[in-house]
Amino acid sequence: MSTVFLRIVIFSLTFLNSVLKIYGRPDNIILILTDDQDLVKTGFISLPMTRYLIGEHGSTFTNAFATTPVCCPSRSSILTGRYLHNHGVLNNSLSGGCASEAWTENHEDNGTFAVHLKNRGYNTFYAGKYLNQYGKNGPAVPKGWDWWMGLEGNSRYQNYTLSVNGTWRDYADRPDDYLTDVMAKSALEFLNQGHVRSEPFLMVLATPAAHDPFTPAERYKDRFEHVRVPKGKDFNLHNQGKHWIVQNMPPHTLSDETISKIDDIYRNRLKTLLSVDEIVEKIVLKLEKLQILERTHLIFTSDHGYHLGQFALPWDKRQPYEFDLRVPFVIRGPGIPKNQSFPFPVLLTDLAPTFLQIAGTKDDEADGVSLFNLIEAEKLNRTFLIEFHGEAHSDSVSENCPDVYRDRDQFFQCTLENSCKCQDVRNNTYHCLRHLSDRCDFIFCHFEDDEDFEEFYDLRSDPLQLENTASVLPPHHLQFYRKSLHKLKNCKGRDCRELRKMKVLCPLETQKNK
Repeated sequence: MSTVFLRIVIFSLTFLNSVLKIYGRPDNIILILTDDQDLVKTGFISLPMTRYLIGEHGSTFTNAFATTPVCCPSRSSILTGRYLHNHGVLNNSLSGGCASEAWTENHEDNGTFAVHLKNRGYNTFYAGKYLNQYGKNGPAVPKGWDWWMGLEGNSRYQNYTLSVNGTWRDYADRPDDYLTDVMAKSALEFLNQGHVRSEPFLMVLATPAAHDPFTPAERYKDRFEHVRVPKGKDFNLHNQGKHWIVQNMPPHTLSDETISKIDDIYRNRLKTLLSVDEIVEKIVLKLEKLQILERTHLIFTSDHGYHLGQFALPWDKRQPYEFDLRVPFVIRGPGIPKNQSFPFPVLLTDLAPTFLQIAGTKDDEADGVSLFNLIEAEKLNRTFLIEFHGEAHSDSVSENCPDVYRDRDQFFQCTLENSCKCQDVRNNTYHCLRHLSDRCDFIFCHFEDDEDFEEFYDLRSDPLQLENTASVLPPHHLQFYRKSLHKLKNCKGRDCRELRKMKVLCPLETQKNK
């Protein structure tokens, strides 16, 4: 698609939103958010209707990224449009800011897209996982939501508790209690209300799939029985030159038993997503029946990626590699080109600004950029930040794991099931400069540890990130990347938005390009 035509489309969308704003009827917004769904291995394999009804009737963005590869911080970024360092949610624990009093006071009460859209006259609906520690302080409904079905705690599929408009309701393990199906039923009830035809609404469906415990619906338990996880060159590879959690933590390669578990997890992840595909189909058909599909934006994405055996990491996320950062991203709606694929880098921090633009408002403090403005203003060119704070809890370390984990309060999730290869450590804390353009594609990371460890990957020549070349970078390149990263990890609001356009030194550029 030509740039001129694309700009005409975006101008038309902006004009349409202005007209609707005058008449008090901006577009509806529906976000379907999966949990831990990676793009690299899982993608849309289980989601043919999603790919067809949203992707082929809208646009697919092939370079979509989480700015932090773990649930609660990433979801906080989605809700606010802010980088981790600006919303302060460091990890999935209460002490790390997840669903904490500070989060509520500083962001949830006045800074989420729900609050902004509610102020614009939207009716709002939320169902599913919210933040990992939600419910620790009771079943209160976060500000901005009219209909609320928030999951207590982390992802579950059965035997869970929901806050239904502020009252706890327990669910068992019957087929009708399967959470994804319960969400679908409630969403359709919301859409049956008369006001959805005449008033704008916001709907968020935050499914548990494909998060552990990877429980598929009963009707799908026999699907994908002969499927095995794709095993590329990076699978079960003891990779040199990486941060010590990858390079040095034993076992250096995974056993056949662990690989068999990975295959089983992969199959069940695919199975859980089949129910999500059903939700998408049901919602689209309902919107079509109500004759409001053409004035509704539907967005499908995940909160971050996931790994399954790459670099001999059993299963989880939290690492600064493409498999933990890339997410599926499709969108359809007014003004969105149909059956198009775009390479423009999109971040999960862009969701809130996009929703606000659709509603005819904005948040000047957001770090992200409206998707429509991003496409209109730029070609394939963006510089952005990836950040993560290592998490550690001594009670998550099995007593049966080796003595190397004697200092238990430095590690997280070390169990016999995953070969005692811990999912995280406290000094797995890093900031990364990520750049993608028609000139170059790279990531530079700095770890906050005793060594000030650094990693650099030229993703054009090394897409699997097999060779860390930070130690052989020209000194002026290294100095430039460090300074640029310092700017990004301290930016806020407008500065973050402007830094996305910063000029960078590409890996192969010479001294004269400084």
